[in-house]
This record gives sequence, structure tokens and C-alpha cells, in this order.
Amino acid sequence: MAEGYEITRDVTADCPAEITCEVTVREGATLTVAAGCELHFLPKGKLIVEGSVNHSYNGNLVIESGALLSHVKTYVSVSEINQCIFYKSTFLSDQTDVTGGLTPFTMLNDNHFAGDGSETTALQLKKTTTFKISGNTIAEYNTGISLSNSGMTLAPDEIFSSIIDNNDISDCKTGIELYNSVALFDANDIYANVNGVRLLNNSYTVFGPWDEPVSPYYQTVRDCESIEFYTDEYSFPVLFRYNLIKDDNNLGNAHNDPLIWWDYQANGPIGDVDVQKNCWGDNFAYDQDLYPPNRHKHHEYTWCPDDETADFLATRCHVKDKN
Repeated sequence: MAEGYEITRDVTADCPAEITCEVTVREGATLTVAAGCELHFLPKGKLIVEGSVNHSYNGNLVIESGALLSHVKTYVSVSEINQCIFYKSTFLSDQTDVTGGLTPFTMLNDNHFAGDGSETTALQLKKTTTFKISGNTIAEYNTGISLSNSGMTLAPDEIFSSIIDNNDISDCKTGIELYNSVALFDANDIYANVNGVRLLNNSYTVFGPWDEPVSPYYQTVRDCESIEFYTDEYSFPVLFRYNLIKDDNNLGNAHNDPLIWWDYQANGPIGDVDVQKNCWGDNFAYDQDLYPPNRHKHHEYTWCPDDETADFLATRCHVKDKN
């Protein structure tokens, strides 16, 4: 295919197919990937899908280093990516220029993103109103999941949802970062990153389930090199419950390395944030592990998972003073 190749009518991909350049599926056209067919994206491969059609990929995509799978202007009922492999590459949903008044729903389930530590993002959503990001494995990216001006509601509704759940994110510079976005987080495992979670610019979130989870299906942010959970002054979750936030090697507030950093300013919101019913792991001291230490209420009312199911914990988590 020549650079800038355009699909302007309904076509079915040859199988197997290699995408070696930028390919655009124009509005009104449909690219069909048959069951069992594999689209193989080479380093300069890029697929841009426009228009009011549905997209569903189920284990048919292998996306190589430097390639990009991009859905833009997809005012569709469903855009779905399932069980695909992204190798040093990115999924991008950019709904900035959507017209037509419809609400597209983007679903990414059980995909595998394998990076190499370079300055790339595994999964990026821009102005994407409704989505469910579930069961993906992401490792060795600059940012695992990045949302900008995305999300619609915190209701756990399959049609109008903004859900990020059951993802495994490790060895990234930042596991998850939101900018002015809405999302409901549940049962993610975010660990061994430089930064765990960053919530910025009036992001509106629920972090953890509404009700006590059934082990081992609970959420962890753990063992990050820097801060496990950072929010700016107006982005602390409206509900923060039933999370395991731990790092036995963190240095505490004295070294700008707490578990949670709420970037509260003197002219910020009135009142404290409620952090009851979370587990802080071993060696927890609120005056060192929560910043600012006097603005996190009910931290002493803890919840911890059953150690019979939390097999990555060396011991049952509990609270004790730092030495």
C-alpha cells in the first residue's frame, strides 16, 4: 500500500494482511476483518477509522513497534478491541472532532500491551465520552493509561459508563494519568511503576468499589518508586474505599515520598478528604505516608484483604509506627 492509502468503500481485508503505512477508512466505508484473520501492523503502520460504523477486533490485531491503531471521529455505537497484542505501540481514541450528536462507546478488553520503556503511551483516550477499559495487561510504557477530557458519568452502566477495571499495569513511568476526566476505578493492580496514579485538572472519580469487595477482587496501588497516588487539589476521588495502598520501602513526607499526595493549597477546597476503609500495608505512619498529614480523615478506620487470598502480601497488612 502507498503512503496515505484510503479506503472509500466496503472492503474485506486480505488474510493475513500487513499494514506498512498510514491507512484511512473514510466515513461511510467499512473495513471488515474476518474471524481468524490477522492484521499485522509494521513499524510505520497506522490505521485511522472515521465515520459512523461499528468496529470490532477480536484477537485479530498484532501491532508492532512504532505502529498506531487510531480511532478518530468515530461517532459509532461501539468501537471494540478485544484480545489483541500491542508491541511497543499505542491505541488512540480521539473524539475531538466528533459531530452528529451521538455518543460513541469505546471498549478495550483483555489486550496485551508490551512496551520497551520509551516515551510512548499504551492506551490513550482524548475527548472520548464513554468507555470500558477492562482486563488489559500493560508493561514498560511511559504511561500505561492516559485520559484527557474524557468520561461522562460514574454510574456503573454499560451504555454510558466510564469504567477502568481489572487492569494489570507495571513497570511504567506512570501507571494511570487523568486530566479533566471522569472514571470509575475498580480491581486494578497498579504496581512497580515510578508513579502509580495521577489525577489532574478537576478529574472526577470513584477509586474502589461502592461495597466491600470479595477477595481477591480488590484494587491495589503498590510498590512504586515515587508516589503511589497523587491528586491535585480539586481531583481527590469522591469515594476512596477498599484499596490496598502500600510500599514498604517508601521514604515518607520527610523525603517527598508518601503513599498519597493530595496537593492541597491554602485557597483550595474547604474540608478534609475521607480515606477510611483502605489498607496501608506494613510500616504505615499517617504523618509520613499521607500528605498533608492533617487533611486525611478516618485513616485509622482500616480495611484489609484476607491474607489467604492476597498471596502477594508477605503478611496480613496492618498498621504500625514507622521507626
